[in-house]
Amino acid sequence: RGKSFEVAGAAFIGVPLPVFGRTRHTAWTWTSNSPDHTDVYRIKLVEGDPSRYHFGDKQLEFETREVTYKLSQGEDVTETLQWSVHGPVTHIDEEGGYAVAYWFSAYGLTQAPVQYAEMLQAKSVDQINKAMSQLQLAHFNLIAADTKGNIEFVYAGRVPERKEGINAKKPLDGSDKDLLWDSFVPFKKLPTVKNPKVGFVQNCNNRPENTTGTSQDPKADSAPAGVVSGGHPDTARAWYLRKQLAGKKKFTTEDALAVLTDGTMIPYEPLSKQLEFAWEKHGDVYPKREAIAADIQLILDWDGSPELKSGAPTFFTLWLYELNDGDITLEVDLLERDPESLTKEDAFVFFDAMRDARKSQRKLLPFPTHIPWALVHIIRKAGRIFPVETGMYPAISLMNANIDLTKPSLKNLTCRVGSSYVALHVLSDPPVSFSVTPLGQTDKAELPYLYASTELFAKRQLKPLPFTDEQLAEVGTTETVLSFTRK
Repeated sequence: RGKSFEVAGAAFIGVPLPVFGRTRHTAWTWTSNSPDHTDVYRIKLVEGDPSRYHFGDKQLEFETREVTYKLSQGEDVTETLQWSVHGPVTHIDEEGGYAVAYWFSAYGLTQAPVQYAEMLQAKSVDQINKAMSQLQLAHFNLIAADTKGNIEFVYAGRVPERKEGINAKKPLDGSDKDLLWDSFVPFKKLPTVKNPKVGFVQNCNNRPENTTGTSQDPKADSAPAGVVSGGHPDTARAWYLRKQLAGKKKFTTEDALAVLTDGTMIPYEPLSKQLEFAWEKHGDVYPKREAIAADIQLILDWDGSPELKSGAPTFFTLWLYELNDGDITLEVDLLERDPESLTKEDAFVFFDAMRDARKSQRKLLPFPTHIPWALVHIIRKAGRIFPVETGMYPAISLMNANIDLTKPSLKNLTCRVGSSYVALHVLSDPPVSFSVTPLGQTDKAELPYLYASTELFAKRQLKPLPFTDEQLAEVGTTETVLSFTRK
């Protein structure tokens, strides 16, 4: 709370005010996206003087700075860093006569705190957009709502307006001054879905054309060049979430919490139907049928939930990883495939992946049967281990935590990526919110809430997020008043 704002939410480390948040009038959140907001420049050095470089018809001198780093052992290391007008210099080849500089659209920005402060004071989605139009964020999808009933998705970012025909995927000519960007795609031209008839917007790191699954989504390639340059057109989580949101006309708070904390391994239902058909149709002619029969039955007898005592989530995840050739991201086309379209060759790919999954599991732990999910899918926090009741890539769930399957050993297993902040905001009067962070807010062992948030997250539960005085009075709180003096 301050004189001009009242907000609850979560912040990135080092940011003093909520970046994810809600006020009495608005709520907003972010997901990661992939605009093309960086460029690499090949800079021609002045012959005989590597401290200078060509820029248009001029010869400019690199800016240099000495920076001293203190290493963990106490040793100081000093390096001389160089900058060109294109950004920091990452490589110099004096013999080849060139240097390389890296340009990033967020370099030098100073008004991000102003933009955040204006968002905290916004009373509508339109006022959030006005704050966002300052383009102080290099990337992030924005989803926002207000008490008037407006909802909006924006594929946001600070993207240079490049000349037509420029191939910015390759190093650019640093001596061409016309390739140094000084204007950016306006916020109002970024891909947007506002107040769609279907009644929802969503984003699970998918591209804008699959926001709602309706004609109101932006067309692929309709945005200015470079705005939507990477990422997956659709994702398993987005595909599943659209189904959940479109399946109901109205949601109670309990309904919304159930969707938000859904731990169902999304690929299970479509993939188990495909596996069942393949097994019934082609299992009898598979040469190693007996070797995989028990594993097939384990998967088919399961329901796709992240049950901690069961070995099915572990084996299904390993099987899906092998089936997807070691890629953690499943294509939605695979989930939508008609089981009856599977050929014998397709079925044998399924079955071979079963055998490979068994080999992977033996590397992980040589159990005679199956490894309980609670043993491998864990968060480590301040000396304790918390089994996590969610799915993980490629057997992803809406609420999720992920380990690195490229290093299959029990010693290396701990969830390091996933749902970093989970919140539900009801834009009611009075405001109602729930939230949880997987690792909590402290690692100080003496504090009583050291493990509280992690315990909740591991069980897919949220805690109330107080906003009003009455809500604050119901929980234990401490208060710190911050004073700032301008110099």
